[in-house]
This record gives sequence, structure tokens and C-alpha cells, in this order.
Amino acid sequence: MIVNYLGNLIILTFFSGSIMMNSSQDSTNTESIPYSTHDNYYSYIIDSLSQYLKDTTTVYEAKILCEIGSGYYRNFNFEEGINVAKKALKIAYPENDTAVITKTLRLFADNYYAMGDYQQSNNYFLKELEYYSNTENNKKVAEVYCNVGVNFEERGLMEQGMYYYLEALKIYEKIDDKEGIVAALSNLSFVYRYQDNFTKAIDALEKANSIEKEYLSKSLQKEHYYFVNIADVYIKMNQLEDAMKYLVQGENILKKITIPDDEDLNIWVELLRFEGDIYVQQNNTPAAYKKYSEALSLSKKTGYLEKQGKVLKSLAEMMLTENKNNEAETYSKEGLKIADQTGSLYLKKDIYELLSQIAKNKKNYQNAYKYQQLYNVFSDSVLSIETAKQLANFQAIYETEKKENQIQLLEKEKRIQDLQLQKTESQKNYLIIVLVLLLSLGLIIFNRFRMKKRVASELSTLNATKDKFFAIIAHDLKNPVSAFNQITQQVNTHFEKLDEEELKYYVGVLSDNSSSLLQLLKNLLAWSRSQRNQLVPVLKETQSEKLITNVVEDAKNQANSKNIKILTAETESIVVLTDKDIVETVLRNLLGNAIKFSPENSGVEISTKQKEDELIISITDQGPGLSHEDIKKLFRIEIDTKTIGSSENKGSGIGLIICYEFLKKINGRIWAESEPGNGCVFSIALPLKRK
Repeated sequence: MIVNYLGNLIILTFFSGSIMMNSSQDSTNTESIPYSTHDNYYSYIIDSLSQYLKDTTTVYEAKILCEIGSGYYRNFNFEEGINVAKKALKIAYPENDTAVITKTLRLFADNYYAMGDYQQSNNYFLKELEYYSNTENNKKVAEVYCNVGVNFEERGLMEQGMYYYLEALKIYEKIDDKEGIVAALSNLSFVYRYQDNFTKAIDALEKANSIEKEYLSKSLQKEHYYFVNIADVYIKMNQLEDAMKYLVQGENILKKITIPDDEDLNIWVELLRFEGDIYVQQNNTPAAYKKYSEALSLSKKTGYLEKQGKVLKSLAEMMLTENKNNEAETYSKEGLKIADQTGSLYLKKDIYELLSQIAKNKKNYQNAYKYQQLYNVFSDSVLSIETAKQLANFQAIYETEKKENQIQLLEKEKRIQDLQLQKTESQKNYLIIVLVLLLSLGLIIFNRFRMKKRVASELSTLNATKDKFFAIIAHDLKNPVSAFNQITQQVNTHFEKLDEEELKYYVGVLSDNSSSLLQLLKNLLAWSRSQRNQLVPVLKETQSEKLITNVVEDAKNQANSKNIKILTAETESIVVLTDKDIVETVLRNLLGNAIKFSPENSGVEISTKQKEDELIISITDQGPGLSHEDIKKLFRIEIDTKTIGSSENKGSGIGLIICYEFLKKINGRIWAESEPGNGCVFSIALPLKRK
């Protein structure tokens, strides 16, 4: 049985490197074949990683353990690989780290597979599958399917193996994974060989090789696997010369690999065994024995029991043909131990037949009968598999016929559609022309409508801006100036008759009016600069505390006149990248409004906080508050401020418009939160970094 192509592409993928070989030699003619030892590259990797295992309680250590376990696997130390996997899993389960858990389960599965415990290996692969089934990682699901198929195949359960290979192939084709398609096709070819369906086996291998050459990079191409696999087909077809040609090509590639990995060595074992099979059929026993001995020695070095079992069976068969019954019996019993351990039905059946023949040659008819009975038992088991195999063949034939019928039906439908298309071709051309014209006309109309709408919007904004400006001049600017003029005339006319209290009152009113008038003029000038695009922000790093301190200092007189306390929440000063003058202008307007709308003997609070990459400054007043509908009207120049809120102390609203436009200049934001009767909270957000 040739090595599965799955092994070289799927089994154990934790390390992408190759095994570092040394030049130590074995006594059984393996001088030309390098193999792994504990002093190789992976021993170095294991030692290097082990120094980082200071505390085996975290996921970090679990990941390192997984890599160490992979090193033991590559070094053919499977028992130690399992021990390390146990430690990693003990850490990963409580942490519920799916990535580490799946890697650990894979370590168990691969090591048990290499040790020939296919049932246990399958158990861990199926556990791994449970994790991937809950994700959209179809590639991993297909990979596990392939590995499960290998385990069934190694035990001689070909039907189950074929089912999982086909399921994997469907997924790989769906996601267009070329490497996976090559693996699945190569494994299917192995099943076809057991069915003696050599045509399908060759087709599958050649298709896999073609895809590999066309789509996979040089580092992923394993043409020597293809040569050895197809040689096995030709040996079964008794075309020995063709088989030997492929084996020579495969061997030439292997000899050029400076650092072959474990799967390269395993395919080398199969190559040597196939060469031995050819020499046996050519009656060249010495050459066959040499090849078998090399294969056996190398298979022991790699630790794969399944390959040892097959080589031992081949040696036993050769010794039996030479009438060397004792040697044949020794090899057979060694092979039987491996067959018992791996659960391979085919290997058991063949070895019991050999032992029966050996006992018969040695005239030990009691043992011959016993082994013959055991052979019959396992022949029945294999026969049931062969029957299932035939059912699989029938199913394949049925599926093929079904597909052919579907293809014929589709071809008929296509011919009918072609005729219909020919009849309607001219109509379609006319229709396309009409549609193009209609579409062009529609685009022209739509663009004109959109342009008209945009112009109308811009005109509306300009008109609103003009109206707002005239409203300010007509009302907000006119009234304070008129009041100022009346008071000054009153004081001037009756100055001598005014007592100290009356004079103090008039001076206070004049001061308030002049302050309001000055602020309004400042806002108008600032707004004018903004409208004429003359406001160019200069961004500098500024302490938030300094911004607030300056604004509070400027607003003290206004607050003292109403006995309003300005409370500043104690927060850590934050460095913000902004235009200091613009921000202070915004805050003065907001703080002035808060004082204006708050009742006497109340308070206004200023607070700051950092949220993600913004500085939030909020000013809270104790005024009459606003409804949600009124809040939606804020910061809009086209809205008449007289429709906003219930307070009689309404202004032009130019201050909030300035706040909104100024903050846009520095990538800031402004918003309000309020409910009637509960005051207002105006907040601005300033970016901490340059946008």
C-alpha cells in the first residue's frame, strides 16, 4: 500500500520547516538515505523553545508547548509528543482558547496516527471537527475529513475512507483550494487501486499532478509523491518496466533534497519497498532483500508502524518463495504484532494466510488449520468491505449516468435557447438602443433636477443668512443702541436732579447694555470673517484648564451682576490640539448664554472629560430648559429664534450659529441636551489629535 498523498500535504502542519538530518548511518545499507535523529534540527528547536517555559499556566505557554510537541512529532518521538499535548490541553481548556485547543487535538491525532492507533487518532480528529463545524473555516473542515479518511483507509475500511475523501473534495472544489484538491484526488487514487480500478487511479493522480504544476508554488510541489504513487499502480498492473521508470524519477528527486522532511522519508520507504517487489517478480532475490532491508530500517527510524508492517509482510512473502520458513515465520509474526496494534484488516488477513502456509510447509497442520480459520474470519470481514466497495462502485456508476443524462438535457435546452436567442437578437438590439436613450435622457433630467435643487438650497441658505443679518441690525442691534441713547439722554437732561442711587442704577444699565452691544458686535465681526472665509484656524497644543480659566475670568462681571456662581468641576487638565481663540470665542458665547438664561442666585457648571480621542467640555445652566423639538431648531440660521423656547429673554441666535460654524473649522462638534424646566447642557467636542 503506497503512502497517502494526504500525509505530505495535510498531516501535521504546525511547522513549515524541514527536518535537519545528520550523517549517522545504520548497519542495514541506508548509506544514501539521511534520516532524523534526536540531535537534529528539531532537537535544537525543542531545546530553544523549552527555555521560555517559565510558567505552564498561561495560553502563551500552551502555544509554546504545541510547537514543542510538533518538534517531537517531527523527530518521531510520538509518545513525548502526546505527553506535551496533554500539558497544553490542560492549560487551553480552562481558558477556552479555541486556537490552542484545536492545535492540541491535532497533536494527539497526528501522534496516535503515526503510532498506528487509528481509532484513537480518529477520536481526536472528530473532536477537532466539532470546533471547526461551528465556524466558517471550510478549509479546516475539509482537512479533518481527509485525515479521518486516511485513518479508515489504513484500517482497510475503504468505503468509509472514500466517503470522507469525496466530502473533502467537494469542499476544496467549492472554495477553490488547489492544494486541498491535489490531496483529496491523490487519496482517492489510493482507494481506486484497492478496487483494481487502475484507470480511475491514474486519472486521479495525473489530474492532481497537473493542478500541482499549474497552480502550486515550487515549495509546495511534491512530484516525487506522484511518481511513487503512479509506480504502485503500474506494479499492480504488472507493467514493471514503466513502474521502475517512475520509481527512478522519484528517487532522483529525493536524492536532491538536502533536508528531507518526515513525509519525504516515509515516501522513500514505499519507494524502496516497491523496488523490492519488482525485483522479487524478476527473481532477483538479493536485490529485493537489499531494498526490503533498507525500507525496514528506514521505517523503524521514522516510527510509522503501518509501513513497517507492510515491509515485514513483503519480506515474509519473499522468504516463503525461497522456502526459508523460519525467517518467513519470524517476519510474519512481527508483522502480525503491528497489524494487531494498528487494527489493519487487510494486513491481518494476508499475514494469517502466510502463517498458515508456513505451518503447512513445516508439517504443523494444527497451526496451519488454526491460521487458516483466522484467515477465513478476516477474509469474511474484508469480503463485507469488498461488498460495500462494490456498492460504492454501483453508486458511482449511477451518479455518472445521472450526470450524463443531466448533461444531455442541458445540451438540448441550450440548443433551444440558442434558436430563441437568434430569433430575438434584433429585437434585443432595438430594445438596448431605446433603453440607452431613455437612460441618457433620465440622467440629463436627474442631473438638472439635482443641480436645481442644490442651487435652490444654496439660495435658501444665502437668503436666510441675509435675513438673519438684517434681523440683527433691525432688532438686536437697534434696540440696545436705542436704549443706550435714551438712557444717556435721560441722565444728561436730569443729571442734577438724580440722587446717588438713581445714578448708580442708570450707570449699571448702561454698563449692561454696552457689554451686550460689544459682545453682539464681536459676534457679527467674527461671523463676517467666517462668511468671507477669512477665519484660518491655527492649531496648537493647549491646556484645557487654561481655556476654561480665561473664559470664566471674562464672564465674572456678568455672573456677579445676577449673583450667579460659576462652578468648575475638578478634573485633570488635558492637552488638546486646537485654535485657542476660536475655542474661547465658542465657550464665551455658551457661558454667556448660560448666565443669561439662569435665574439670579443660581449656578452654572463647567465640566470636562476625555472620551476616546476627543475632549468634551459641557456647560450646564439652571434656566427654563428646551423641548426636544426646540433643540432640533438650534444651530440653524434659517430658523427664527423667536420660535425657540419659552423665555422672554431671547436674542438673535447668532452666538450659537457662530459656535457651530467655528467648531466646524477645527473639526469639532456641538450639541445640546435638555428638558423643559430642567435647564440646558451645551457640550462641545474637540479632537485631541490632528484630523
